[in-house]
Amino acid sequence: MIHTVNGSADPEFRPIVKVFQKQLEASGGGAALCVYHKGEPVIDIWAGQRTSMGDPWLKDTPAMSFSVTKGVLATMLHIIMDRTQLDYETQASSIWPSFKQNNKGHLTIRQFLCHEAGLFSLEDNIDHIHDIFDWDQMVWRIAKAKPAMNHLGEPSYHAVTYGWLLGELINRLTGQKPGEFLNAELRSVMGRNNFIGVPEKNLKDVAFIYQHPDQAPVQLGWKQKMSKYINKGIQNAFFHSPFTASALKPPTAELLDFNNPELLKAQVPAMNGVFTARGLGKLYNAIITPDEKNERLISTKRLEQVQVIQSHGRDKIIHVPMNWRLGYHRVLNMKTRAPQGFGHYGYGGAGAWCDPSRQLAVGFTHNALWNTPLGDYRMTQLSGEILSLIDKITAKENRDQFFL
Repeated sequence: MIHTVNGSADPEFRPIVKVFQKQLEASGGGAALCVYHKGEPVIDIWAGQRTSMGDPWLKDTPAMSFSVTKGVLATMLHIIMDRTQLDYETQASSIWPSFKQNNKGHLTIRQFLCHEAGLFSLEDNIDHIHDIFDWDQMVWRIAKAKPAMNHLGEPSYHAVTYGWLLGELINRLTGQKPGEFLNAELRSVMGRNNFIGVPEKNLKDVAFIYQHPDQAPVQLGWKQKMSKYINKGIQNAFFHSPFTASALKPPTAELLDFNNPELLKAQVPAMNGVFTARGLGKLYNAIITPDEKNERLISTKRLEQVQVIQSHGRDKIIHVPMNWRLGYHRVLNMKTRAPQGFGHYGYGGAGAWCDPSRQLAVGFTHNALWNTPLGDYRMTQLSGEILSLIDKITAKENRDQFFL
């Protein structure tokens, strides 16, 4: 199926549009891509189907973006820390007193952000998968939880629990849960149709998630070849999550329906953020690009702190070096290095990131999932192509200036 790509792209970025189109033809469903360079949108495109009935993807179609939510959540916390002048070594229990149970009082905000709290197990904290819809219950269970001592201080991907760890800090510091904070503080940046907890009236706008490859309108035409250690990492990362039936003991052994309105309306801020590609691109652009008042979304000092790699080794859960920053990971791609880049990808291949050195910000959303958590390389492929093209454009500009 050949999809018509809507939107706009600067002529120099047409090769990226072609990659986007080929991916969509292979995966089915719908998708959107937004790229900012030097503070300006150079790609803002969308195509494909947003509903199971074949309705077209629109310019403001939002889609559940899974762990991309973690990057948005971390950004909120950085904004709040700028305002409160909190230090990353602040003990979380000084903000959230009940968290100190089971000898967790020493754990810091930095450890929360870097997946070092030893609290990655969802299985140990719920009786039924639908428990995750209840904010107060989940926060209390996390507060009572006992950390895995052999993972304390080591990066161990908190696939789902991350949302309540950071989210409750946000709640305690502002009196707003992440969804309310996003709506109050980031709507002017991200625009409409960006949510953590979708209002009832907006449910009709959310893209339908094709949850398994055989549900997609077009069968996937290529497979990701993955090494044994990555496959093992995939299994470990989501063993304690609701994404697979094997992840949870009875009576919780069931697949989570990503189109369930109750899930969409709940706040599960490690995974159920519903965003537009444009909103994500704008957010990451605002992190690195000063506005007309010469202000960034976070301070220059904090931006410098955020870029510092906190751990270089393999994550103990997913067995892949993620180079965790303060709430973000490296820009995974197939082409080149981006040592200053940071962001967060999501289950099934969505993602958002920025690279201050290249003055680049990217947001990508879609609604056709693959059958493994990290086995989809659409975002890694797009990221590599974008980085490579930007480097070529920059090199050409430098040559042209040299010969002037």
